[in-house]
Amino acid sequence: MKKTARILFILLALTSLAGAQTLTVEKIFGRPGYFTPLPRQYKFDPAGGRLLYLQPKGEETLLMSMDLKTREQKPLLDSNALAKLTKKEKARLTGFEFLKSGKLLLTLDSGT
Repeated sequence: MKKTARILFILLALTSLAGAQTLTVEKIFGRPGYFTPLPRQYKFDPAGGRLLYLQPKGEETLLMSMDLKTREQKPLLDSNALAKLTKKEKARLTGFEFLKSGKLLLTLDSGT
């Protein structure tokens, strides 16, 4: 049930962004798709201009950002940047929350 709700939420968010374009299931989940594989967690930033989500990529997880106007997707944090921040090579990003200040709080797994 949760997975279906997530998929419907993503479809609804992307459909509202489509403008004159028609989004189909094939365009969203096909290769290359908007989210392939599906993100584990997604949240709109407090300012409302971006959708942030965790994107699995092989053994690592990227913190990604999608601009809601242009639909441009870019990584905000990958495992290399995370290793520099934490000084641990095996640290993994497992989640994130927005604080009331608008800053991000990252949840990490040390990998030990």
